[in-house]
Amino acid sequence: MDYQTEADTVRTLGEIYRAGYLYRGAKPVQFCLDCGSSLAEAEVEYKDKTSLAIDVAYPFKSNGAVAAAFGLKKLTGDSFAVIWTTTPWTLPASQAVSAGADIVYQLIATPKGNLVLAKDLARDALKRYGLLVGGADDESLSDSLRVLAETTGARLENLLLSHPFLDRDILLLNGEHVSTEAGTGLVHTAPAHGLEDYFVCIKYGIELFNPVNAQGRYIAGTPRVEGMTVWEANPVIVGWLEEVGRLLANNKIEHSYAHCWRHKTPLIYRATDQWFIGMDKEGADGKTLRNKALKAVDDTEFFPTWGRARLQAMIEGRPDWVVSRQRFWGTPMTFFVHKDTGELHPDSARLLEEVAKRIEEKGIEAWFALNKSELLSAEDCENYDKLSDTMDVWFDSGSTHYSVLKQREELAWPADLYLEGSDQHRGWFQSSMLTGCATLGRAPYKQLLTHGFVVDQNGRKMSKSLGNVVAPQEVYNEFGADILRLWTAATDYSGELAISKEILKRVTESYRRLRNTLRFLLANLSDFNPIEDAVPQADMVEIDRYALVMARQLQEN
Repeated sequence: MDYQTEADTVRTLGEIYRAGYLYRGAKPVQFCLDCGSSLAEAEVEYKDKTSLAIDVAYPFKSNGAVAAAFGLKKLTGDSFAVIWTTTPWTLPASQAVSAGADIVYQLIATPKGNLVLAKDLARDALKRYGLLVGGADDESLSDSLRVLAETTGARLENLLLSHPFLDRDILLLNGEHVSTEAGTGLVHTAPAHGLEDYFVCIKYGIELFNPVNAQGRYIAGTPRVEGMTVWEANPVIVGWLEEVGRLLANNKIEHSYAHCWRHKTPLIYRATDQWFIGMDKEGADGKTLRNKALKAVDDTEFFPTWGRARLQAMIEGRPDWVVSRQRFWGTPMTFFVHKDTGELHPDSARLLEEVAKRIEEKGIEAWFALNKSELLSAEDCENYDKLSDTMDVWFDSGSTHYSVLKQREELAWPADLYLEGSDQHRGWFQSSMLTGCATLGRAPYKQLLTHGFVVDQNGRKMSKSLGNVVAPQEVYNEFGADILRLWTAATDYSGELAISKEILKRVTESYRRLRNTLRFLLANLSDFNPIEDAVPQADMVEIDRYALVMARQLQEN
């Protein structure tokens, strides 16, 4: 990368720091075990994955408390809250169970104990446990099953459970993220391994516990799975649950799952110390970045118009932007952090500019080679270290408006138009908008144009393995540059853009008709004298006068 561009990317980060949107926090983030780093939303791809899906019984600590929650005078037998999860490996980090406050739950007496299940999901759950008898039309509860009572999740709040295989008390919470779309209506909650889990545990004052390291292995002291990867631990944990009698069902499902865009491998949520650009954190001007970005969406013109709703929905729902990466390459986050507190140096703004000047001369290696004593006092050298994190590549691309438009005299900021494929609503369009709003208060563009992807004549995406790739250089060599230009101008950009040799041949025929028509018109002008032969403007039809004005404006501009 150009040294000046690298320096300007660092300066953009500095401006966001000055604006008050940068902070450090321990949150669960999408984490790639192959990268050994966190990923931003734009770096995540979703593909189908086959996962274990298990139902697990969490014992209640007090039958009396369960009876009271369901309005019963007494309750005999053991009682269990049943959760359903597709990530058994997260159970060692389980610190709570979440119920929906408005969801109706049933307490059902079964041969496996008194089970608490969401009313809308109870029948499907009992089928999985082999407890529901009868066919699809006449299924009914067997004689050994009885609905004892019903209550709402709000009445279950703060009941105590036991962890299914560890010596740990588990609190039953109310969480807005709980639904009755699938499972049991009760969600095991591990704040280190899920963003919704994290937020609900913060609300209840439950501290974050993360037993998984950056290599995806369990830390020392984790019973039975110490040193294993999370994927290796899945069958071990399932076996452990079966051993202690807490496994009610064990199935497999195929579902959409987050994968790394580089390695194409499954991601995990893992809590780590990262640097974030806060969406709902008030900046130095008292405004949140989310509100600024939503206003910027309103102020931007979209082509096609549906792009507005798409980008707006993404801005409304996106989490804080994880901008730090634990990689050996990339633009560095050129901050000095306190060894004990992790706080940034109080003079970070000035220090960052000093580093940026050095990067202008020698590139980002100037930071990696920098001895901190060159910029810090002896006392600060003892207390502060260079931050080793690098920046999200989407921060690099999202900062180009500053390093290009702001630095070149022949260009203007904001840009008249940004144009890219429809996938960039979650990529370049969004990262550019966030950096622009954080540093300069608005989007770095006035208009956004979203185009479709180039496909073959059958609508299939271009692929070397399919042999259907049409390279622009090949079109230029065989048909000429004007044919490629005309195909581009004549194709509806709002959908997929089909191209093939057959399509290009049809474009060539259109080109010939246009060219021959123009040649005929020009030939008829061979003896034309505008002074003697031109029709006075007053006698022209309106469309001709309009065409002359437009031609004049084109010549002048």
